[in-house]
Amino acid sequence: MMPEVLMTPDTGRLPPRRSLPRDVVIPALPGLGETWYDRGARYWLRRAGLALGMAVALAVIAAFDIGLFGAMRHSSLAAFYVVLGADVVVSLGVVVLMIVRMVQRRDVAALPARVFPPAFRLGKSRAGAVLGGLAQFLYPVALLVVAVLLAIFPGLLIYVFLTMLLPQQPAERQATLWVAAELRRRGLLRGTDPSAG
Repeated sequence: MMPEVLMTPDTGRLPPRRSLPRDVVIPALPGLGETWYDRGARYWLRRAGLALGMAVALAVIAAFDIGLFGAMRHSSLAAFYVVLGADVVVSLGVVVLMIVRMVQRRDVAALPARVFPPAFRLGKSRAGAVLGGLAQFLYPVALLVVAVLLAIFPGLLIYVFLTMLLPQQPAERQATLWVAAELRRRGLLRGTDPSAG
């Protein structure tokens, strides 16, 4: 018996969730969960909330940077220009680099990466336990350093905010392609690029 084909060549979309077999996994995306698949009201509310939260975070960082650079300008004009130039160059460089990477990975079918690392386990020996404890201590310290660097050089946060304004976020496109590839592998899907819509 031939499995039912869920998509025709002219639709270009993934089938509705209710027509999928029960064993098809819809991957949960960070911040969006599984709402990206149906793109209903809950999805758009989450997208709007994430974009608003990121806009507020960028406004706070901008206020911090204005205060920091203002204080620096009053104390040393040369240091102000050097740090401001470095801030602009690094931030623009990160934004351009991330956009290039996004374009290169545009058609890669992939599941979302883990947001949080697994527990730090470096073996069962005493040395492994000590190194694991050290890693657990250093991880929050590293996060704090990264947070300070992002406050001074907000290029990565600007990139994330810009991707939130796209009609389809890069992670959604990759997950869409992954689900489509999984359905094609099972012989349940045929047709055009499902991420076009």
